Amino acid sequence: MFSTIWEKDMRVTQNSLEFLKEYYKETFKLDSSEFTLETHISETGIDSVEAYNLLYALENNYGIRFDSKFMPITIGDLLTEVDRLRMEHVSDH
Repeated sequence: MFSTIWEKDMRVTQNSLEFLKEYYKETFKLDSSEFTLETHISETGIDSVEAYNLLYALENNYGIRFDSKFMPITIGDLLTEVDRLRMEHVSDH
């Protein structure tokens, strides 16, 4: 049972990471192929306004809402919160 839950969580994270990489490529014209969960948001080549736009795009894509004070440090921090909110959103419906 534990491995099934873990595998499901990893698929969700992988889907979120792929969305993020594609968003960077299309929106910011940045090479995101080297992004990992440990990559700092500040190292991704976007400024603070673009970071807020990214959060907004994630909210719209997944039907979630971040806390107004949420400010991730790494891509992993961001995607962990995305996945948590996605699972919360699914369980609410």
